[in-house]
Amino acid sequence: MKDVLSAIQPTGDMHFGNYFGAVKNWVDLQKKYDCVFGVVDYHAITMP
Repeated sequence: MKDVLSAIQPTGDMHFGNYFGAVKNWVDLQKKYDCVFGVVDYHAITMP
């Protein structure tokens, strides 16, 4: 079985854009692939 690594970057609370853009697809991917999903909030921090 192939692997999938995917993450989303938060912009606030969960909304329909998050759901239809990523999370809904993640549910479908779990049926076909060995998946690791995450939230990458540290990547949202701006460094000087």
